Amino acid sequence: DEDISDITLVPEPSTSNENSSNNNDPVTAVPAIKAILAARSPVFRRMLYGEFRETHGAENVEVKLDYSGRVLQLLVEFIFTDKLDSLNIASNGVVGNSSNNSSTATNSGGGGPCTAA
Repeated sequence: DEDISDITLVPEPSTSNENSSNNNDPVTAVPAIKAILAARSPVFRRMLYGEFRETHGAENVEVKLDYSGRVLQLLVEFIFTDKLDSLNIASNGVVGNSSNNSSTATNSGGGGPCTAA
């Protein structure tokens, strides 16, 4: 919800990626909440609350990342919910298909997603 978000992740896919089909990506920005991103990911914590100049004193931060809009959307969904239900919608048209729950990606670890530095 853009009313309560205080950060916008903006996709900037690499132009050197020959296999990229991101030119038709309808996702141009992904609103999020900095505190949740930082609490769930040490990478976001360092990026948002570390020594980066663009995050200091800014009320609404815009961060450009070298990923497609769809990838950023899925990343934020996973960080916020520990599930990827919208990925299941895209692949089979059914949310939480109970006959095939093994296709739902979830975080089974205790440390949260995105812990790679």
